[in-house]
Amino acid sequence: MAGHSITVSGTVAARPERVWRVLTDLDHATTTIPSITAVERLTEGPYDVGTRWRETRTMLGRTETQELEVAEAVPEVRTVVSSVAEGVFYTTTMELNPQGGGTLLTITFAADQPGASRLQRVLWTVMGPLGAAFTRRMLRRELAEIRIAATNAD
Repeated sequence: MAGHSITVSGTVAARPERVWRVLTDLDHATTTIPSITAVERLTEGPYDVGTRWRETRTMLGRTETQELEVAEAVPEVRTVVSSVAEGVFYTTTMELNPQGGGTLLTITFAADQPGASRLQRVLWTVMGPLGAAFTRRMLRRELAEIRIAATNAD
């Protein structure tokens, strides 16, 4: 298997229910996270296991669209969102832990390619540190954007 996993954590000066509302508000994701340029819902109803959507992001001048699905949803505690693209399995886990009057938000992004060829494993090894550094920066930025949205939410 080839891949990597990156985790960032930070405090948000808002209670978990408010942070959860921001994390699960697909209709306003483009406002919360500026790198998300479009969200197309594929399922109806509230955010829960099985909720699917197409998300378009622009990063490093490149625009990509991925289909995402909620794999786990424990309101105000934890959510896991997954997607698959070109044989790579992606998961983003967001955990909310009450901390004083706020929330400790931990975001973990993992990318795994179970059927990676030898060449692909070598590329993961060689390019992995660069990808990990970019991913860490992106996750820190998103954590800051979520913090702003949650503390300014009504």
